[in-house]
Amino acid sequence: MALPSVSVPATLRVREGSTLLIPLTKTGTGVCSVQLRTSGISARTGEDYIGFDEAPIVVFQDLQTEAFGSLAILADQSFEPDETLTVWINNPVGCTVAQGKCVVTIENTTQRDNRPVGSLPGTLTGREGE
Repeated sequence: MALPSVSVPATLRVREGSTLLIPLTKTGTGVCSVQLRTSGISARTGEDYIGFDEAPIVVFQDLQTEAFGSLAILADQSFEPDETLTVWINNPVGCTVAQGKCVVTIENTTQRDNRPVGSLPGTLTGREGE
């Protein structure tokens, strides 16, 4: 009987200041587990995202075909180009890895003048009369 295989998407996009859900898919049957790890390309751990101090373990039950890992993406107030990092599948137990590398693009949410994307200069907040 062949071992099940686990994959992550080849690419994902996420905005600054959000949580990235990393979908993992399993083909085949059987209980298995993998770990996730990260490495920065242009994104930096602790500055652009919270890296994994200990690689999280994702466990698939026998007939389970989908699971998720999560990664905190940090917001900043600086204009910068989009940044990238890699999420890897590591240490498979009871399975093989079909697609084990996912390049994540963190989309910048700050404009050149350091305003959040979508805000207008001179825009008032609050309600009239406050």
